[in-house]
Amino acid sequence: PEVHGVYDLFIHNYGPDKNIASVHVEVLDTLNAHEIDTLTRKLQLAVYSELGVILQAVGIYSINTANDKAANIREDIRRRIFEHEGVLQFHGFYLDEEQKFILFDIILDFAIPDRKALYQQICQEIQEAYPEYRIQIALDVDISD
Repeated sequence: PEVHGVYDLFIHNYGPDKNIASVHVEVLDTLNAHEIDTLTRKLQLAVYSELGVILQAVGIYSINTANDKAANIREDIRRRIFEHEGVLQFHGFYLDEEQKFILFDIILDFAIPDRKALYQQICQEIQEAYPEYRIQIALDVDISD
């Protein structure tokens, strides 16, 4: 229940019964280091027990909940992004108010005729909506099925 999203899963196979993986998980920003460590160990044990895959690394995306402004910006950006047909996913949102920096990932459908043009349009729209921030949008890839 502490995990609000799972992204960027990579599995490397080194022969029979030798699968090693890494993944990003979204958790609330109110979790402390002890709670994240406990969660990571629970995830590693569950994945190994159920799938026989060694979860070597668990990256953390924190969901801004302690800061109402960040949460509101996150939801506004989510809404703007999903207004575009072909956007499959939005994750990894991070806002640094002190540095005036916003970072997140999006995944676009491979069926979009010009993914680069849509990506650039989204980047421009978000930058125009939040001109006081530096915006960095990672165009992630949906390679699973």
